Amino acid sequence: MGQVCKITGKAKHTIFYIMKKRNQHIDVAKGIGIILIVIGHMIGKDKVLSAFIYSFHVPLFFFLSGLFINCDCSKNVFINKTFKNILLPFINFSLIISIIHLICGKEDTLINLLHHPPPALWFLLILFLAHCLWYFSCYLFKGKIQELTSIIIFAILGYCLFSFNIVLPHAISSTFTATFYVGLGYILRKPILDNKYNNKSIGIISILLYLILLILVIVYNPETDLSENHLLLIGYIYSFIGITATLLLSQIINGHTMNILSYLGKSSLSIMAVHMQFIFLSTLIIKPFIEFHLLYKIIEFIFVWILTLLTANIILKRFRWILGK
Repeated sequence: MGQVCKITGKAKHTIFYIMKKRNQHIDVAKGIGIILIVIGHMIGKDKVLSAFIYSFHVPLFFFLSGLFINCDCSKNVFINKTFKNILLPFINFSLIISIIHLICGKEDTLINLLHHPPPALWFLLILFLAHCLWYFSCYLFKGKIQELTSIIIFAILGYCLFSFNIVLPHAISSTFTATFYVGLGYILRKPILDNKYNNKSIGIISILLYLILLILVIVYNPETDLSENHLLLIGYIYSFIGITATLLLSQIINGHTMNILSYLGKSSLSIMAVHMQFIFLSTLIIKPFIEFHLLYKIIEFIFVWILTLLTANIILKRFRWILGK
């Protein structure tokens, strides 16, 4: 009979503190990512900054989600948990936003929902499919070599769909590409979650990587957009540089900045789901009255973030069922 180890209250507190510290830098990375997503949607796709952001911001979220996949649980447990945490919020947000649009007079809203979800929500559907695909890949092919082979195959399949211009509704064409990033996060989860690299030189390396990525984007813009499965082979390199830079930067941020970014990271699901609605609202009620573009963008930034954070906070405190909680 195996020996049972009893964990004292002090030990439990220590373990909880270590796990909290270990995963907080992931929340910070999510916070950085969600800021980039909102800014990217505000400035559009025709700017160098936008190209820089689009080169890695969505791959970052797929990658980070892969860090926490549990491929050792049963199929029923995995499907139930993944449905509750990812697909159910997708359904809830899609229906709520569509109903609000219908009330506001957009009669074709529910019909359009059959062809494509509300803006930004495609990510949740593809995330659900990618998680399921990676789980069953691990279930069928166990071992490190098999996992590495799997992510290469998923990258090739995703690139083939892009090369042959195969477009499926609800951004489903991006599933294989998303699964590549989810699988990559899963494979690299141990060194990343250990968070042993926290010296100041990490910050310098992070900034250098961002600068290298910015220069690469200026020299050649691959026009990455995973909502359309638009990712050239060089785009994988770009995204890996951006993901690495963000993870390194997240490990050295501390103090109030860490708390703010960590909060944004924990609220990233709600922020991602609702921010586009306030960007659209801004174009309707603010933009027609402001001719100076820069002034409008400043006001839009403040307007969108205030309403988005208020809504995310209300959802977190009052309507957690929307998030599957």
